[in-house]
Amino acid sequence: MRKRYPYIIVGSGVAGNAALEKLVDLGEKGNIFMISRDKHLPYDRPPLSKEFLRGKRKEEKVFYHTEGYFKDNGVDIALDTSVKEIGSKEKIVITSSGEEIAFDKLLMTPGVMPLRFKIKGTDLENIFYLRSLDDSKVIKDAMGRYKSAVIVGGGFIGMEVAAALVEKGITATLLTRGRWLWDRFINKEIASFFEDYYKRQGVNFIVNDEPVEFIGEGSVKGLRTKDGKTLDCDFVVAGIGTELPGEIFLSSGLAFDNGLVVYEYMQTNNPDIFGAGDAINFYDPVFKKRRRVEHWGHADYSGRLAAENMKGVKKPYDLLTYVFSRVFDLRLEFAGDETGYEEIKIIRGGFGDKSFTALYLKNGLARAYFQINGEQAERAELERRIRDDQAKV
Repeated sequence: MRKRYPYIIVGSGVAGNAALEKLVDLGEKGNIFMISRDKHLPYDRPPLSKEFLRGKRKEEKVFYHTEGYFKDNGVDIALDTSVKEIGSKEKIVITSSGEEIAFDKLLMTPGVMPLRFKIKGTDLENIFYLRSLDDSKVIKDAMGRYKSAVIVGGGFIGMEVAAALVEKGITATLLTRGRWLWDRFINKEIASFFEDYYKRQGVNFIVNDEPVEFIGEGSVKGLRTKDGKTLDCDFVVAGIGTELPGEIFLSSGLAFDNGLVVYEYMQTNNPDIFGAGDAINFYDPVFKKRRRVEHWGHADYSGRLAAENMKGVKKPYDLLTYVFSRVFDLRLEFAGDETGYEEIKIIRGGFGDKSFTALYLKNGLARAYFQINGEQAERAELERRIRDDQAKV
């Protein structure tokens, strides 16, 4: 006879853990089964590229809960296990071990996977990707044994890793194919501030270029770029993007279009299957369009919201999406939609102060803000302005 659970959560990342905590808070002890492809209990991911990597946070402090939390709340969890098939009509999941488990409500929080290089030399050792706790541990070990690194990719992961490396005395070069740093959501003027600041901390920058070949024998010793540069290094850390796990959704009859398609209550086209986290395509009521967002705040919010709606609350998505980070002595916070703006205007502070706020405008209406070393009160006011301005569109 198949096991049956009122709630199954697939994925133990930020969204999966948020949903788990919410269901427990809502009284569903003994009714939850979590399936995780990770070997570890659920843990927080932002420290993996910052505090944990720098040795400022011990491994046990990255976990959300101890084993006791699961036992005390009657939560069953299968680690190192993936879902191979979803029987949408039968309301079952089939795991990598072949077990069939029935559900009343299913939440999919599969997350995304690191995009991998497809160039010559990728089979060399010491080319690392950062997604999991084990990935971070391997990079941390390399930081203790080697002296130089190239970080490929200028997103938040790349910038955070670069900061961690130079703080530990490692020579670091950041290589990004963007026209300038973060060219997707900041202008050249603001990018110049970050590039200059990072250079003063010891990080080398190469923009508008990308690797075409890794070189070395056995382990990587450097790379060649599209522009003909040769960069020597002892190891490489990649942060070149992500890819979506779409096959399982399509084979299960779930709508998939740049992510698992969910509607206002986080339900898929099957009313008993919900989605949350990085891999969902959701409707953003603030900007009146569908989006997919890979940020901690969205994952945590959507996981908790999905849990409430699995309980029948009928609460729509209503988050102004945001992303935050801390590098060196800079705290960064961005909120809103970085696309479609016409102007970025500095409305407080300046680059020399290492404290400023930039507002993203279209037709004079606010769409987003980017804040460096700002205050919570300012963020709350900016969020109100964005919401009010977008309501006029």
